[in-house]
Amino acid sequence: MARLIANLERYHQPVSLAEIQSLFDQTSNKIKILSGGTSLAFNRPDVSDVIDISGLPFKGCRRNVTGDLEIGALTTVGDLEEMPEVKQYANGILRQTTDKLASTPLRNLITIGGNILCGYYWADLPVALISLDAQIRLDNDPSKTFYMDDESRRGKPIKIADQSILTHIILPQKRSEYRSAFNKFARTTVDFSIVSVAISFVLDGQVIQDSRVVCGGIVPFPQRITAAEAVLDGERPDAKLFEKAGTIAAESIQIRPDSRAGAQYRKTVLAEMVKTVSFSALKESRNEA
Repeated sequence: MARLIANLERYHQPVSLAEIQSLFDQTSNKIKILSGGTSLAFNRPDVSDVIDISGLPFKGCRRNVTGDLEIGALTTVGDLEEMPEVKQYANGILRQTTDKLASTPLRNLITIGGNILCGYYWADLPVALISLDAQIRLDNDPSKTFYMDDESRRGKPIKIADQSILTHIILPQKRSEYRSAFNKFARTTVDFSIVSVAISFVLDGQVIQDSRVVCGGIVPFPQRITAAEAVLDGERPDAKLFEKAGTIAAESIQIRPDSRAGAQYRKTVLAEMVKTVSFSALKESRNEA
């Protein structure tokens, strides 16, 4: 770690939020919060103190009293993909996402909270989670719970308050039975996304309602494509509708530069993926554990 953090002076391993708060009060502002640690190779922070929060108890998942699924932010991607509750939730969209996220060794290190807060354009879990109207909770405090997708920060990295710790991700019971799907386009199965898409909706009779269309990779940070959602809502699903939604999606976003593929090529891929992922969401039966 000393090679990755050149000016590191102190390494802390607290086991409670109270202990972390005490460290915040005692140390300088040059602090790095560490969970899985896989992002260190990318950012090599100039800090004097590292606070390793991997010993905190925010792992695993449970149903709360309202039926929502609460997942500990320190749960690794590898553990997440094996949870029966996750396999059953919304067509197993999170299992679809984790299967395509990095390599097996990395999935055993990457934490859900870290993947959400890293702010990298290629992060896959935020794409799926935003499509599910997921919320995040800070400091294990229900009053500090807010939606990942918020108009004030739409299309921007998720930032949390200084001296706060992301402790839970909450998946609403409402969307647990929604038709949902995720897919990504990359050079290899373990490479960073060039384009990723997650879609979730419910059928009210034979009509799509409450749709979410979310993309990643092609934009600076995963974001909803509300223009495509407007195309889907209130309509009967068919090939022409999904193709139209894909076309509108490609026309309505501003894409980030990427040396791996040209802008028009990535827009074409996005349009096709919105169409095919919509069909996947429509047709896939709910996965069982």
